[in-house]
Amino acid sequence: MTKLQAKHQAECDLLEDMRTFSQKKAAIEREYAQGIQKLASQYLKRDWPGIKTDDRNDYRSMYPVWKSFLEATMQVAQSRINICENYKNFISEPARAVRSLTMCGSVDKDPNRITRNCERFSERQKEVL
Repeated sequence: MTKLQAKHQAECDLLEDMRTFSQKKAAIEREYAQGIQKLASQYLKRDWPGIKTDDRNDYRSMYPVWKSFLEATMQVAQSRINICENYKNFISEPARAVRSLTMCGSVDKDPNRITRNCERFSERQKEVL
């Protein structure tokens, strides 16, 4: 029985390490995305006095290309932020629930609960990825 308990504990520890790593990674990616958004918005706010108003809408000039690039950068950064939020809501919290269920012994009361939570965890992970 002790080998089974040790294996169970090792799996719980691994699950916690995976959750902690992923949380820290998501926080770093969130910071990165926010930094990119800030940088792009600074450049979007810039005024280009040497460029005529007519040239700003002419897609043969560099200005609209640059503006489109910056706007796309903002959208990609926002997508990264949304992914970080989805991770928190759909992966991190269910993983915590699975770990707390296995640690508290409440699995014995409802053995199907951990299976359902693992299935939900896998589904949410697929949605995010």
